[in-house]
Amino acid sequence: MGSKLVRTGERPAEPSTLPRGIGPLNLSYFCLIVADLGSIGGLLGQFSVGNSDAAILAPVLGMFLGIVYACFPLQFLDGRSMLALAAYRLLLWCLLIFHIPLILVLVADFWLHWDQASGLLFLTAPISMVATPCIYPIAAALRSMRWLDPKAGPEDWEPMIGIDGQGPPDPSKPKPETTALWLAFTLPFFAAYRARHKALGVVALLLWVGTIYFLVASPLRAIITFTVAAGIGVRLSISASREAALAGKNFAKGERERLLRGIFRPERLRPPPGFVASGLLCLPLVFILDYIASAIFFALQTAGGMQPFLATIENFCFALILILPFLFVPLMLFLPFGTRPGIFTYRVLALIIFGGEICLAALYAAISLHVSFFGKIIFVPDAVYPILWPVTLSLLAGIPFALIISLSIVNVGKMTNIMRA
Repeated sequence: MGSKLVRTGERPAEPSTLPRGIGPLNLSYFCLIVADLGSIGGLLGQFSVGNSDAAILAPVLGMFLGIVYACFPLQFLDGRSMLALAAYRLLLWCLLIFHIPLILVLVADFWLHWDQASGLLFLTAPISMVATPCIYPIAAALRSMRWLDPKAGPEDWEPMIGIDGQGPPDPSKPKPETTALWLAFTLPFFAAYRARHKALGVVALLLWVGTIYFLVASPLRAIITFTVAAGIGVRLSISASREAALAGKNFAKGERERLLRGIFRPERLRPPPGFVASGLLCLPLVFILDYIASAIFFALQTAGGMQPFLATIENFCFALILILPFLFVPLMLFLPFGTRPGIFTYRVLALIIFGGEICLAALYAAISLHVSFFGKIIFVPDAVYPILWPVTLSLLAGIPFALIISLSIVNVGKMTNIMRA
C-alpha cells in the first residue's frame, strides 16, 4: 500500500521482477504442476505395483490431477478472485519447496531402478527436469509481485492488459519481437529469444534438444517434449505480438485507481474463508486416494488370484482416468463461484470424501497390522502386502488433507458469490 499510484510514464516504487505480467508465471506453473504430479504418480506406481500394467496408469493420473489444478485456480485469476489467489499462492509455494527435492529423487530413482523407472516415469520426468528453470519466475513472483499479495490495494497492482495496456516502453531494454506462429511452433527457443524471455528460452531449447534425442530412443517421449516446447514457443509469440500491439493508456490523476476500485469492489477483495481454498485443492487428491483404496479392497474380495487382482485394479484405474477430468474439471469450474448450489454440492461431496478417507485409513491400517476392524480380522495373501503397504501409508498421509476438507466444510458457507461481486 505504500507504493505510488501507477500512471502513464511512472513505475511503482518497487518495480515487479515480472514486468510482462502474469503470463510467463502461469505458463511456468502449468508446466511444473502437470509434470511434477505425473512424476510423483509414476514414483508411487513404481513402488506399489511394480511393472504391472496398472502401474503405467499412475503417471497419467498424476498428469490429469495437474490439469484439474490448472482449471482451479488459473481460470479465476483474471477476475482476481481472492479464493483462487489464495489457492494459487499455496500451489506456487508447494512447487517452490518440493520441486528440487523431487528432481533429486527422480535422478536417484533412474540411477538405482532404471529398469522400472524408464517405463513409469518417461512421460513426465524429463519435462520436470528440463523445466526446472521455471522455478525462477515462481520465486520472483512470490517475492515481489503485488498482484499475488492479497493485502495490496488495486492502486499497487502491476499494470494489467486491458486496463493499462503494456505501459510505456523502457528505452534501456530491447523490445520484444513477433515471430511467425509456424516458426515459433518448430523453433520455440528462437521465438522465446525474440520475445526476450531468456529463462523460458532455455527451457524450450532443452525440450527441443530432448525431442531430437527421443526421436531415436522413444518416439512417444519425443511427441510429448516437442508438444510442450511448441506450446511455449507459440504462447510467447502471441504474447510478443500482443505487447507490440498494445500501448500504454493515458490516465488522469487518480483515474486508474477509480477505475480499478469500480471493478474490484470491497466485497470482491474480501479475504476468502479459512481452509476453503486449501479444501478445494485437497478434494480431488483425497478422492483419488479413496477411489484407489476402494478399488483395491473390492479386488481383494472378488479376485481369485494375483493376476485377476491386478486386472481389476487396472480396470478401475482406467475408469478413474475418465472420471477425474470429466467430473472434477467441471466441478472445479463450478464450486469456486460460491453459489448456493455450489456450496451445497461441495458440502455433500466433501463429507463423503472426508468420511471415506477416515474409514479407509482405519480399515487399511487394521489389515496391514493384522488387527481387528469392528471385531473382524481381514486376512490377505502375502503377495498382496507389497501393494497394501504403500496404499496404507498414502491413506494415513492423506488424513491431514481430509481434516482440511472437514474444516473447509464449516467455512464454505461464508464464501462470497463472485458472480454477484
